[in-house]
Amino acid sequence: MTPRRRVVVTGLGIVSPLGNDVNHFWQALCAGRSGISRLPPPMAALPAAIGAQAIVRGANPDDTPAIAYARAAARAAARTACIGPRTLDSRRLGIAIGANFRGPDLPAIARLVRRLPADGGADLARALEDIAAQPSDARVLPDVLAHLPACRVASDLRARGPWASPVGACAAGTIAVIRGVRCIEDGRADVVVAGGSGANLDPLTFTGYQALGILASATLPPEQASRPFDRRSSGQVLGDGAAMLVLESRDHALRRGVRALAEVAGWGCSTEARPFSTPDPRGDGAARAMRRALDHAALSPCGVDWVCANAVSRPEVDGAELAALEAVFGGRPTPVPVSAPKSMLGNTVAASGPLQLVAAALALRDQLIPPTANLDEPPPTTAVDFAAPRARAQRVRTVMSNTFAFGGQNAVVILRATDAERAA
Repeated sequence: MTPRRRVVVTGLGIVSPLGNDVNHFWQALCAGRSGISRLPPPMAALPAAIGAQAIVRGANPDDTPAIAYARAAARAAARTACIGPRTLDSRRLGIAIGANFRGPDLPAIARLVRRLPADGGADLARALEDIAAQPSDARVLPDVLAHLPACRVASDLRARGPWASPVGACAAGTIAVIRGVRCIEDGRADVVVAGGSGANLDPLTFTGYQALGILASATLPPEQASRPFDRRSSGQVLGDGAAMLVLESRDHALRRGVRALAEVAGWGCSTEARPFSTPDPRGDGAARAMRRALDHAALSPCGVDWVCANAVSRPEVDGAELAALEAVFGGRPTPVPVSAPKSMLGNTVAASGPLQLVAAALALRDQLIPPTANLDEPPPTTAVDFAAPRARAQRVRTVMSNTFAFGGQNAVVILRATDAERAA
């Protein structure tokens, strides 16, 4: 059997609530700075109208937000990796981008909005009904087709290799990265731009989440609303953004003379066959995905230096992840360090996994793990060392990044330091 090709990360690009420059993003994350704020109109009319907004300046006005975020992040990642039409065989350049599915069922959303006990909800509902009554236009279809961010990025980068556009809520971006890794491991591509893009701060998506009763209340200031693992958590906060990683065969990167930022050590997936928004409280599915990632990476639980947690600030979801962490890491002689970027970024859904992987690569670079903001009352556990309230300088050679989605779709990726960094 031919050994699988080693895959490294050679470029990073982001659009985030903490800015669109990778280093500024990292500095803000390590400082515990929140990107969550009150939302402007028309979202301001809704109850608990808070979120983590992202901005792309100079975007094509015909692009939907998800497409604009994806294109900006992919261009930035390509620049840092020094890839372009003149440096690569376009037939060996792949694209894998996870995205959210958005169906513009405006009448249904209007009915949801009318049920919300908020001043202005009826006005917003009438506006949606008026829009729904109008003839369709050329922008409706791009709103629905989840694969268009991948199409636009492929066009920008002139990529003609394999492509994928998985849809899997919070796990979509991580699944896309895994698809990209497999394409390179199998020899179908030399380079894959992989990641996710999430545009969630619109009336359709926001009111859908609100109707499920899983968003944070407005009893605390916006920057304190996302509280992963904390006893006072009242629900999650939605956010917008995108993150792209340039994945590359290690041998190809060496031939090009580019520096690898990290290596993909392993990955694991599982499903739970659970009700749509109810995780297994024992964390069995999440634990299976983590163990599969460890097996794929040939690592023991003691070999993980930091877990970048899925933790979305929903008590039942965070509790299930904690149970999984205790099951996987409970036998270590020391607790595993864990922190949750969503405490500052909100839940960017399809972008959340790739944003965590960007943080993981930077943690390996700087030997630093970011904190969990707002973790004032952590749950009792002997297996987990919650990194709060400040960033921590420590040895970081391997990072596990967790993403767990609606319906029990779980995806985990492990990054490790490159050979040169391990030898340093």
